[in-house]
Amino acid sequence: FFFFFIIEIKRNTMFTSHCCFLIFIIFIAATSIRGESPQDDVTTEAPVTANPAAATEQPSVQPFLTRAPVEPTLPFTRRPRCGTSWMDANDHCHGFCQTDDDCFQQNRDYPFCFGDLTNLCQLQYLSRCGRYWEDANQNCHAACSDSNTNCPSGMTCFTYVSDICDARCGSSWDAANNQCANQCRTLDKIDCPRGEQCFRDMTKFCSKALSGATSTALLSYQGMMISLVSILWLALS
Repeated sequence: FFFFFIIEIKRNTMFTSHCCFLIFIIFIAATSIRGESPQDDVTTEAPVTANPAAATEQPSVQPFLTRAPVEPTLPFTRRPRCGTSWMDANDHCHGFCQTDDDCFQQNRDYPFCFGDLTNLCQLQYLSRCGRYWEDANQNCHAACSDSNTNCPSGMTCFTYVSDICDARCGSSWDAANNQCANQCRTLDKIDCPRGEQCFRDMTKFCSKALSGATSTALLSYQGMMISLVSILWLALS
C-alpha cells in the first residue's frame, strides 16, 4: 500500500500538495494539543492546592504579628567604663567595669577602667542584691555591679532583674521625693549629682522618663553631631 501511495504521489502533483498541507495541519494541531495539556492541569489543580492552604493559615498567623512585645527602656548610668584613656571611656560605651582586669577580660583593645565620667551610657541589664533571684527581682535591697562586694551579708548579686525601683537623688529623702528630674533607678549614688544620695521608696509618683542629666547629655551629643554634619556639608560644597 505504501508503494502504491508513493507512485500516486509522483503521478499527481496536485495530490502531493494536498498531502503536504494535510500533514502540516496535523503537525500544528498535535503541537497545540501538547502545549495546552499542561496548562489545563495547572488550572484544575491550583484551587485545590493553593487557595485552601492560604485561607486556613492566615487567621492563625495574623494575631502573633500584632502582639509583638515592647522592650522597656533601661536607665542610663555614670558607672566606670573601659577605654584607652579617660576621654575615650567618657565618650564611648565600651563596657562597664570596676577594675582594669574587668576591661582586659571584656576587650583587650580597651584595657583600662576609668571613673568620674560625665557622659552617660545605657545599661544592658540591671543587677541587684538579694537572698535569691526572686528576692532581688521583686525588691530593692541594694545596687551591685555583677559582684557580691556591694551586697549586704547573706545576699548575692543577681543580674537581669526587673526595673521596679522608684529611687531618686537628693540631699535628703524629702528633697528626693519632691523632685523627678534626677532618677537613680540603678540604686547607685554614682548616678546622682555630686553631694547627693540615692533614696528609694518614694511616695510621689514620677514617670520613668529620662532624667535631667541624661537629657542634657543627649542634647549635647545631638548638638555635636549637627555641628559635625554642618562642617562636612560646608567642606564638600
